[in-house]
Amino acid sequence: MVKNLLPFVLLLQLLSLRAQEAISSKSAIVSDALVQCNLISSDVAEAQVVSDYTSRNKKMRSVWLHQFIQGVPIDKASMQLVYNTEGKVINSQCNFISKLSSIQFSAQSWLSTQEILQKAFMPYGGFNQKNLIKTREVNTYKTALQIRGFEGEVFVERLYQFEENQLRPIVKVRLSNEEEDLLKEYVFDGISAQLLKINNLTVNCASHLHQAKDAQAVCSPVPGQDEAMQVSADGAAYRVFPFPYESPLNGPRVLVTNPADTEASPYGWHDLDGSEGPDDTQSIGNNVFAYDDQNDDNFPDNYVDGEINLQFDFPFAPAPEADPQSNRDAAITNLFFANNRLHDVLYYYGFDENSGNFQLTNYGNASGDNDAVNAEGFDGSGINNANFSTPPDGEAPRMQMYLWQLGGGDQNFIVNAPGTIQGAYYSITAVFGAQFLDEPITADVVLVDDPGTSLSIGCDPPTNNVAGKIALIDRGTCNFTVKVLNAQNAGALAVVMINNVDGAPVTMGGQDGAITIPSIMISIENGNLIKEALSQGVVNATISLSAVESFLD
Repeated sequence: MVKNLLPFVLLLQLLSLRAQEAISSKSAIVSDALVQCNLISSDVAEAQVVSDYTSRNKKMRSVWLHQFIQGVPIDKASMQLVYNTEGKVINSQCNFISKLSSIQFSAQSWLSTQEILQKAFMPYGGFNQKNLIKTREVNTYKTALQIRGFEGEVFVERLYQFEENQLRPIVKVRLSNEEEDLLKEYVFDGISAQLLKINNLTVNCASHLHQAKDAQAVCSPVPGQDEAMQVSADGAAYRVFPFPYESPLNGPRVLVTNPADTEASPYGWHDLDGSEGPDDTQSIGNNVFAYDDQNDDNFPDNYVDGEINLQFDFPFAPAPEADPQSNRDAAITNLFFANNRLHDVLYYYGFDENSGNFQLTNYGNASGDNDAVNAEGFDGSGINNANFSTPPDGEAPRMQMYLWQLGGGDQNFIVNAPGTIQGAYYSITAVFGAQFLDEPITADVVLVDDPGTSLSIGCDPPTNNVAGKIALIDRGTCNFTVKVLNAQNAGALAVVMINNVDGAPVTMGGQDGAITIPSIMISIENGNLIKEALSQGVVNATISLSAVESFLD
């Protein structure tokens, strides 16, 4: 019976192989695109296959194409074709522009990169050519620049945008400035430099006011070891809080040995060049670069070194008994481990190279290299939170993990007079300057004046007298540290920063050892109340930071 079935099985395999061959070439894929999406040949003349992915069970193949014109991509003009094992299209998503040749189109020249940057940098004091550190061309339509005063790389990308039956040249600029610490995407008209849209590419956790000591020992569902995973044998060991523990409150630390999966991470977690054996003994590798970024410049302060045997076994003592700096090596090790574990487990659920996962090199499996996660622990841009910034495939995402402050935000700002606004106001303390006060600071509040303006931004030394006062400053334009240091140099006892967006205040990040006075942020709503009271007379207030106890990383 088995012998009788064998020819039939071989025939099915042969037919399957021929079906795969039939859709293997770009021309065959384009032919299917013409039929499935009701297009004509000129619509796909410059189409490029950007992803070609076969599911792990080999039952489905997904091909993504993008529409180009004169070598430039058209924004959001993509297409997906899904094939079964017989080579038939079973599903499609068609976002190509049909009858492209009839669209009004003028191949005008885009503004230069410098002209676009002048416009993009206007909210941040303008673009200064002297601040340009280096430039690299990613491809014919994308440029990456490193600019002093901005975190990581700034990407400038030229595209066409389809609207109202026209192709409009646009430029996207992705940048992260030191004050806001968000990855933003500015979309400009490529000819006039008119700002069309701003997209926020950073996801933040919601603000919570509970204290770390009140957290419940209940874990969110997170992946552990998949039965299908095959661990490596490079001898690497990491003492961590392993999944499913999500914090020191949820379980003990464990020494985990040989955790890298040989399929998801074929050369281990410390591979940098796609060859056997670790290429570095530090907390870096193909999936993640884990380090501390205490000065908030989005570049590594230091990695953690497991030395020749890759033994990442460091002491840890929970707060409030320990200074968080004594836990740095343990915390960065945990950060490195958690990112790599998520990478390897999610690989088995389809988040692999063809699906745009995060890797330094994709081992030839797909395009979009050079996007290992930059995981930043002890990040100086905030406290009591975390965020993740996700740019397009091929650009490195950024994870920022803050220190946790017991008590978090508090009512550390108290207005004593006038009676109409008297009371305690919710505030958040900056990560720089004085973190504790033996005695509260009580003084009159003064709204700073900027030279030659009616603003209270504080980016230049104030022209009015703030000596012996609490300086009130608006958020925006320049770094928090610049504002506070200007007020301190003018004799201010403390700074109250007013947020410039609705909602709760945020943590002021940055680092400057010259700052010794305390600074806090309040909401824009409460700031406007104080400004209104100041327009009527004197405002007296007290700042007390005694509620700040210690940190838990």
